[in-house]
Amino acid sequence: MVKDKVYLPYGTHLIIDMSGCDAREIDDMDHLLNVMADAAKASGMHVIQVSSKKFEPVGVSVILLLEESHMSVHSYPKFGVAMFDIFTCGEKDALKAFSVIVNNVRHEYVILNKMSRGVK
Repeated sequence: MVKDKVYLPYGTHLIIDMSGCDAREIDDMDHLLNVMADAAKASGMHVIQVSSKKFEPVGVSVILLLEESHMSVHSYPKFGVAMFDIFTCGEKDALKAFSVIVNNVRHEYVILNKMSRGVK
């Protein structure tokens, strides 16, 4: 954490469930890593660590540890499902990250659950 930055104990938590996804696309770890990095950047969030795993025969999990909290995706290509999680502390706009994700991961349906978290 940068010494002069202050992170507030509240934020926005988005839970995104996508279905009807292209199986090959959501089984492509590099694609999902790039989408997640672009989403974080669009929201002004700062990635400090990335953890990812490609499962066999199919499936990907990506977790971005952010200065502002975290983002993750877990994909289930066999079912055409990808589930994203975005939590950001303070005033960062998680909906900008959501926009990048829905515009860069092909899907038929999306469900967005938005929650306010913490104490103001």
